[in-house]
Amino acid sequence: MSHGGIRAPRPFSLIHLYRFTKGDLPMAQSYEFYSQRADEAAAAAKKAELNNVRERELRAEKTWRGLAEQARKTALDREKADAERVARREAEAQAAAAAAAAPAEGDLAA
Repeated sequence: MSHGGIRAPRPFSLIHLYRFTKGDLPMAQSYEFYSQRADEAAAAAKKAELNNVRERELRAEKTWRGLAEQARKTALDREKADAERVARREAEAQAAAAAAAAPAEGDLAA
């Protein structure tokens, strides 16, 4: 029942409900996951007797391989960005330590 045209939000989407009723946590989008799906599609295409099923599975394999490559690239980019972030933070910490160790201008006059 709605009051004044405002609907109560749903706490979970159907996808959340499906995932949690399966007993699994949501799977991370990883290279391994996508690659495994591509291998499954390739095996299904090899077993397919009908041309349209074989073509569908080959298209699925191509898509999964593309997603796997994109996930691999994203992971590499993330690692590179993390390394740059760590280096920047270390440089900032060293600069702050050097600034704290340097005598203040007022201390020179004394």
